[in-house]
Amino acid sequence: MILSLNEVEALARKAARGAGLPWGVAEEAGMATRWLCAHGVDGAAALAALLRGDRAGPSGLDAGIKLADRAMTVLQQPHRIPDVTCPALVLPFAAAIARRGGGNVSVAIGPVTAVTDGTDLSLSGDIPDFADIAVMPGGELGSLCPRVGRAAPTGDVRNYLEDWARRTYAPATEESRRMGAGAGLTDND
Repeated sequence: MILSLNEVEALARKAARGAGLPWGVAEEAGMATRWLCAHGVDGAAALAALLRGDRAGPSGLDAGIKLADRAMTVLQQPHRIPDVTCPALVLPFAAAIARRGGGNVSVAIGPVTAVTDGTDLSLSGDIPDFADIAVMPGGELGSLCPRVGRAAPTGDVRNYLEDWARRTYAPATEESRRMGAGAGLTDND
């Protein structure tokens, strides 16, 4: 099923929160998922892999948040992080660093190189699920990833994220109805 970028961001944010991530991190997960999807990378699958927790080590989401907090030092010298799970999730944060610095930022993800100027993204290959990463200033944009206005997560990925998102919903109760939630006690539509 096709989702708008707003829908995939909201789903990702709710799924991350439902999985127990703090609100701020869940918001970053939503933003990162949306940014990746907008650049033709399956951000929903990357987030689903992260929430499955298949591997130990830092996640691309955690690494990206930490790198964004150190944006000015990243713009001056390379930063290496070993054994990163779901390293695609670091790319939106590299883009934010590039926008802040007004230049390109390169991310080596194992054998793949990504370069972003904050708006566009180029990739030299398919991003692995687990790799050492190095984030550094500079680099030349190559062939750009296509910009898209919709996300197309697979049915399995979407269902997985929706299962986590459902954990954020409050169940309907008679007390909540009496307090004004929902259609009320007499729904005669």
